[in-house]
Amino acid sequence: MATFKKFSVAKRYNREKLFNIDTADFEYYSLEDLYDMATEAADEAKATTGKDLSAEDIPFTVYGIYINTRGNFDPAPVLALEDRYVNLPAHMTPVCEDMLRDADAVKAINEGHVAITVYQYQQRRFNKTCYNVRWVDI
Repeated sequence: MATFKKFSVAKRYNREKLFNIDTADFEYYSLEDLYDMATEAADEAKATTGKDLSAEDIPFTVYGIYINTRGNFDPAPVLALEDRYVNLPAHMTPVCEDMLRDADAVKAINEGHVAITVYQYQQRRFNKTCYNVRWVDI
């Protein structure tokens, strides 16, 4: 009688849906778009609560992570937020790939415990305003 190893080729290479979100009607947004939304939300919160908030204080819950391999450039991560996709910089791909391989991270995302905040910075080499994210536990 044959003995089977615990390693499963089928489990490793068959694609399964990792995240519990329907993204059928999602549109793509940039981090700049998200930063502008966060700025508006921070201004509104400041007006209603009096708290001094900035765009970097506004979290966006992450409901899914995908790697876009069909673009014109290197593979780049895409996050599924509540009602939209947001493109992340290509340099975030290794981090997102690690998260996709981490069962605890996938579970935390599916349970609504992972968010991002967006910050802006000045890229010195090209004197350009750029955007990136910080991961937040919620």
